[in-house]
Amino acid sequence: MNQHLDKVDSDIAEKHLLKHPFYLAWTRGELSKEALTDYAKQYYHHVAAFPTYLSTVHAKCDDQPTRKQILSNLIDEEAGSPNHPELWKQFASGLGVEDVAEPASGGQPLQSRLRDENTNTNRRGWAIQPVQRTGCPPGAEQIDLAQTEQWPETKNLIDTFRSVCGERSTAEGLAALYAYESQIPAICESKIDGLKKHYGFTDPKHYEYFSVHIEADTKHSADEREMLGSYVDDRNIDNVRTSVHRVLDALWQMLSGVCRRHAIAC
Repeated sequence: MNQHLDKVDSDIAEKHLLKHPFYLAWTRGELSKEALTDYAKQYYHHVAAFPTYLSTVHAKCDDQPTRKQILSNLIDEEAGSPNHPELWKQFASGLGVEDVAEPASGGQPLQSRLRDENTNTNRRGWAIQPVQRTGCPPGAEQIDLAQTEQWPETKNLIDTFRSVCGERSTAEGLAALYAYESQIPAICESKIDGLKKHYGFTDPKHYEYFSVHIEADTKHSADEREMLGSYVDDRNIDNVRTSVHRVLDALWQMLSGVCRRHAIAC
């Protein structure tokens, strides 16, 4: 039993994102399409940046076994087909937001290949139209997600992760990753339940990002906790906990940014 890890776990539990008003509203079916859409656009930037947090911790770590474990996580995030940013675009597509950025390999955008031809209107009355195989559906919002403007809260989230992972110790970088990924399985289960129950999501492709992360981040966070246990000690626990709080606060504030713009009490 590692008392230092127990303290970190307690810090995470105290500010678990499932306690945030945004996710509470999600589970109750109270979010507007506009709020979910803004969330999808903003959170995409964090999803796209997450592999860079991992690669920064990997690059500065002197221990090869630890580097190999981080690299395995990085490959899961970056190299899959579809990779995790692409899976997030599928979620945005379920909200009627079509990413029109040119794929690196050329050809049609990912969503154009994934949708079928059946138009769906969900129980909230939101028109969720499929992408025609020759282009985007009528009425879909066509944007380049990577080029959407980052809100200050979103930029702060990314800057905070990059600061902790790139400028602090390996222990603090691992703790930052763990503070985030250890929450994700429970959050994803709750999100899927809410999307299916309240927001008319019936195509598993549209919530595949969350399905994948239930299993993936259960393993990733367990690996990170084990690695962190080898690094955290009496000398650095205070710094580790400070960095954990920085990350937790930045995650919380990103969600609060959505709430403030959509009159959700937070």
